[in-house]
Amino acid sequence: MYWLLDAAVGIIGYTSLIVGIWMIAIQPLLMDDFKRLKRRFKRSRQLRLANKEVTTKEGRSAIGRHVRYILLALNYKESAVDMFFFSTITLFGVTFAFVYMNIKDVVIAGGISLIIACIPYIVLRFMVIRKRLHASLVFLNEFSNFIQVYQSTRRDIYYTIMNMAKETQDKHLKQSYMGLMSSIQKDRNQEEFKESVYIFVYSINSSFVKRLGKLIIKSYLDGTDISSGLNDLNNDIKKRKKDMATEKTSKLDAIMTGYLPAILLPASLFGAWKISGVVAMDEIFFDPLVFTVFTISTVMTIISVLLTIINQKPKAYM
Repeated sequence: MYWLLDAAVGIIGYTSLIVGIWMIAIQPLLMDDFKRLKRRFKRSRQLRLANKEVTTKEGRSAIGRHVRYILLALNYKESAVDMFFFSTITLFGVTFAFVYMNIKDVVIAGGISLIIACIPYIVLRFMVIRKRLHASLVFLNEFSNFIQVYQSTRRDIYYTIMNMAKETQDKHLKQSYMGLMSSIQKDRNQEEFKESVYIFVYSINSSFVKRLGKLIIKSYLDGTDISSGLNDLNNDIKKRKKDMATEKTSKLDAIMTGYLPAILLPASLFGAWKISGVVAMDEIFFDPLVFTVFTISTVMTIISVLLTIINQKPKAYM
């Protein structure tokens, strides 16, 4: 069983080493050339897509677009997208090498490596969901301030967003407002502005914020007074807050069930070790099937705990 610890330490160590060398030594040297190649490729792709009457946004791969939205919602830079994929591929390669050297099975090594390589994405999803739960609740509580600021700025949506970014005390909501304000300041075209509003909506992800996003686009691009729409939205938010106050469904059973695997898995391993001994446990874990089941069980236990942590939070969205 000790080889598992050696493999885990080796995977983490070598992955960190490779990614660190890339970030510190290789990436700065190649960044200018990489940016030039990327701009050249982007221009040629835009020309091809323009001939086909397809936008750049539609030309992105679904996976790349999805990961990009998650990272931007967490206030990472555009360069973080490439680093995420590089780190994931590196993690897959290092894990495959370590697992294959021990169990000598390509299929199982590939399957386990794929599961381990998904961990960075799972962590990002967990982070963005936690941010959404918190920010959506704060958004509900502070939306009345949005209407007041909108009226005080003579119905100017840019100054409304700027003042909301200053006034809100929640760092997650402040970051979302700041990102949207930065997009407006850069004077982008309509499609890029709409994408920035989409990222703002994506970072909070509630039906109320989606409606606000449509109102922001309408106000900024068409110069329309959205006071009526904001008041209707505020009335619906008040109803939702009352529903939240009256909801008394107990989550205790679900929470206890979610944390249970985190207790049972280590307990079962300890029990098996006490019964069979260290030598027998080492022989068992060298069996490809047992090791695969153990890896899947560990990952599912982690997912269960993360989902339970998320489920504990009050849900302000609809």
